[in-house]
Amino acid sequence: MNRASEPVSARQVLSLLLLMALAACGSSAPVNAPTPPRVVETPAGVEARIDAERIVLSNGLVERRWARSPWRTESLSDLRSGRRWTADTPDIALAFAGVDVADRFIVSGEPQLETLANGAVRITTTLIPAGLSALPLGLRLVRSVEMYPGIAGMRQDTRIESPVPLLLSGYTLDQARPTGEGLKAQLHSFRAGADWRDPEWQRPPLLIGDAHGGSWRQTTTGDNVSGTAQWLSVADASGASLFYVLERNDLASSVMGYQGGRARAGVDFGRDVIILGPLEESAHIENPGSGPGRHRVLLPGTPMRLETVFTGLGRDADDEPWQHYKYLAGHRMPPYRREISFNSNNVDSNAISSGAKDDMNFAAFEQQLAVAKRIGIETFIFDDGWQARSGDWCPDADVPDARCHDPRRGSDAKFDARFPDAEFRAVQEQLRPAGMNLGLWMSPLHFHPSSQAFRDNPQWLCLPISAALLLVNQAQPDDGSNEAGIVQWNPEALGRDGKAIDHIESRIREAVETWGVRYFKFDFTAWFDCAGLYPVDMYAYRESFMAMLDRVIADHPDVTIQMDETNDYRLFPFEALARGPTWYQNGSPEPKASLHANWLLTPYLPPYALGRAALRTGDLDKWSADYQMAVALLSHISFFNDLTEIPAAAIPRIRAWMDYYKAHREEFAGFTYPLIEEDPYAGDGWAAFQPWNPETGRGALLVYRQDSGDASRVIRLRNVPAGRYRLLEAPGETQRQEVDAAQLRQGIEIAIPARQSARVFRIERLP
Repeated sequence: MNRASEPVSARQVLSLLLLMALAACGSSAPVNAPTPPRVVETPAGVEARIDAERIVLSNGLVERRWARSPWRTESLSDLRSGRRWTADTPDIALAFAGVDVADRFIVSGEPQLETLANGAVRITTTLIPAGLSALPLGLRLVRSVEMYPGIAGMRQDTRIESPVPLLLSGYTLDQARPTGEGLKAQLHSFRAGADWRDPEWQRPPLLIGDAHGGSWRQTTTGDNVSGTAQWLSVADASGASLFYVLERNDLASSVMGYQGGRARAGVDFGRDVIILGPLEESAHIENPGSGPGRHRVLLPGTPMRLETVFTGLGRDADDEPWQHYKYLAGHRMPPYRREISFNSNNVDSNAISSGAKDDMNFAAFEQQLAVAKRIGIETFIFDDGWQARSGDWCPDADVPDARCHDPRRGSDAKFDARFPDAEFRAVQEQLRPAGMNLGLWMSPLHFHPSSQAFRDNPQWLCLPISAALLLVNQAQPDDGSNEAGIVQWNPEALGRDGKAIDHIESRIREAVETWGVRYFKFDFTAWFDCAGLYPVDMYAYRESFMAMLDRVIADHPDVTIQMDETNDYRLFPFEALARGPTWYQNGSPEPKASLHANWLLTPYLPPYALGRAALRTGDLDKWSADYQMAVALLSHISFFNDLTEIPAAAIPRIRAWMDYYKAHREEFAGFTYPLIEEDPYAGDGWAAFQPWNPETGRGALLVYRQDSGDASRVIRLRNVPAGRYRLLEAPGETQRQEVDAAQLRQGIEIAIPARQSARVFRIERLP
């Protein structure tokens, strides 16, 4: 982000002159005299101290000290080893018009100190620019840091407020100058989507900038590294590490790096040009250099939220991801049920539809429900066929309300009402006695041109993109995805019925509060620049949508929000995981593709958040129900096929595995290590995974023999604390063996006589 050595453009000169003129009109806001020292310690062991000179936050594992004037990190230390990672470094920096003009701040007023119900401590500090960077007048940063018990790290959030319009071209959310011997850095860039990505995918036909080719994680290691990433780790010769995790999607502007001795997590808007959503398979355009590019406009009276960053310390390569997972699962992700779901997408032969909509009506629902009960489904999700019109989001029902009528009603008997009522009462009368929750597919940012919401609020169009989408959708209203609706809203636009985003939220809330919906699969999300009376850039578009999700989750924490991440540049990885599971792999991936995704994304992401089809019904002769269910255990288990096509002989085996998963969900739906270095994508080797809690010594071992000629493999487990362990083989747990920690670390031999087979063990630590 530092471009001070580059030629300064006319725009940059004008911006800096404006800032200097503003500064000449007055001085920075006064810094209040500090109050006497304040100390707070929670029963869980998190301690904060604030005095006239510094702020200290500690939890017995890590400690961070900040100087108040100027605002800097005095030290960041791992108390487990006594290692100090950085000293006397700034943490946040801003760039306006491409030039760093604010990287030194002082504290304004007294920091706020809060103890939270989860045992954490939050410190909120207001910062203002200091010295030569006291530009512009009135600029404020409100920065909060949360530290939790038992986690070697902290969460940091920031918002910016300005009294004058400013062009923000980037920022650093946290930085350090790590000290130590043999420092090496590693960048992890996580990508979404299996719609076109696989290990062989190289680039789209039209490309400007980095292709970001390949599969779903790209890792770069070296003495100096920089690039698009969401995870940066700097490790010393012992393996101990300082790391940052950026809660942002895989836009080119998500920039992390370790260069010239400085580790940095931040954003450079100049890297972005345009995001094409599902068309990224065909074209990708980003700024290939460091010249002028995009920016964000800070507006008076409108605070801008910057992305969350987690700063952590790891004792070694096994401890680093575990520390982040404890934060993610314990304090960031909503406590969703990690349920077994069925999605009706593939109940579709265009019998009562013509495009993307499925063929689910009440009669089909009853047929699918009968099988869902037999295999142990917990959440029954209607895909896009349930709605009469996207945008109105009303069940296609036999009621007077025209919003609940398919626009083709009366033209053909196939378009008769699908449900007997518009509140899913008849559906819930069947689901609730079966112990199942109701889920719905929605495309919340798109609408069908026939929707009443659009007719009443044409101002909600996202121009100019929606002008073209509207013509396409109107020309072919019933084909493919057009049948569901592809025209994009502007979430911040005002119409007769208020803001578009408020209308979207009201329909989601009605589904939750009136219909009893407890699960949503949100699809088709894409971020565009919307012009017109209510302009919004693609960043603010994303922020508007996420803020709406957060309001719903805050009020209804028992509702699961699943984001479809089968295309790039949506919310994957950590913006999505902070709100629920993902739908990650479309279609019905072969076992090797599912194992590849788990191998590539663990231990950084929990596999139980990755949704994909659990069963390939037509391939049970090639991959048995036992093998496919063993693969599905490490996923957000989703049956994505017509359940009535499952052979009767397979149902008891499927049910046995689903019952086993329910009984031991905690051991399988958790933090997971990959155990074999080879990528299982080729399909001719072995794969192994270790769902694990290294602090309790409980978890599981899942081993897969693909089409390998080897009948056994030595499997070495990771991060196993001392003690003796019992291995119980699933699903019957009749086969048991006892081993000690050293044996598990050194490796145990697992024999699997047949190809395309698996063995699954639950692991208990003995008293």
